[in-house]
Amino acid sequence: MATMRQASMGFMFAVCVAALAGCGSDDSGSTTGGAATSGVEASGTSASGTTASGTTTSSATASGTATSGVTQPSNTVTGVITPSGSATVNTAPTITGTPATTLVAGTAYSFVPTTTDPNAAPLTFSIKNMPSWAKFDAASGTLSGVPTTGNVGSYPNIVISASDGSTSASLTAFAISVTAPIAAPTLDVTGTPASKVSVGAPYSFKPAADDSAGAKLVYSIVNKPTWATFDTGSGALTGTPGTANVGVTSQIVIQVTDGTLTASLPAFSITVASAPADSVALSWTEPTLNADGTPATNLSGYHIYYGTSAASLNKVVTVKNAADTKEVVSNLASGTWYFAVASYNTANVDSALTAVVSVSL
Repeated sequence: MATMRQASMGFMFAVCVAALAGCGSDDSGSTTGGAATSGVEASGTSASGTTASGTTTSSATASGTATSGVTQPSNTVTGVITPSGSATVNTAPTITGTPATTLVAGTAYSFVPTTTDPNAAPLTFSIKNMPSWAKFDAASGTLSGVPTTGNVGSYPNIVISASDGSTSASLTAFAISVTAPIAAPTLDVTGTPASKVSVGAPYSFKPAADDSAGAKLVYSIVNKPTWATFDTGSGALTGTPGTANVGVTSQIVIQVTDGTLTASLPAFSITVASAPADSVALSWTEPTLNADGTPATNLSGYHIYYGTSAASLNKVVTVKNAADTKEVVSNLASGTWYFAVASYNTANVDSALTAVVSVSL
């Protein structure tokens, strides 16, 4: 019977400790939840817990000092919890840079963004709304190209992104404006001067110049013929060679400048030939007064009347510039020819004829 009580008492003691429930005793040595016989001792009874989500170890030990032959539990529980495993957090890459937003057609464009990745992962790049004239490198994020004048315009909402395969980052959308190039100022001079003139015949050449800036032009000449005059304001080369001027003047160069740019005609020559045997060179003085003594302000030109008889000047040559006071009459047959000159005004009214002169061929 004593053995059975001891076993029963030990069972009740273990259950009490595992549940961490109070199993008090009274002064008479009785244990709550069962009966005890004086002189019985329980020691070393323990309950062990269960491990979950990591390793958790718990234990309960009953020990104590017997009072009236009964050992009291201390109700002490000790526990240790250890987490298992660890997790790596992926951080998004960063992308920065300030792309140029304007360029002139015909010039090169290039932009490379700056990127970092906290996880040191390799990055790939992508682009949205890439300009039609550009190309894009997905390995470096480089946007480059050379627009032409046909690409003038605006290219908005361009977005460059960088990705590490899991997360990505993008630059703020930007636009690129392609403008037309500004044309450089130009200066051109053109014209084809006559290369031959006869003794007694007037020579006149005036070049044409064009300056895109509209600046004032000044002309100059190299190797001007001695019988000619030159106008630095218009570039006009004029004159009437005489018999002493028969020959060639070479390497004549007419230049023009706007103060910054200079343009020149190709060098040219003028040959002065003797008057042909069937020609007559005439000259006269420009009148300054009308027949009534008033100033001749409306002079327009001259009529040269000539023929084979002084009484019959039935041929005429018109000189339409009042400043021209020389003329060569050609294609004359052998014989004596008679000449007289009359000036005419804006109303085409002739003055009186000069004295008649004659030349024999």
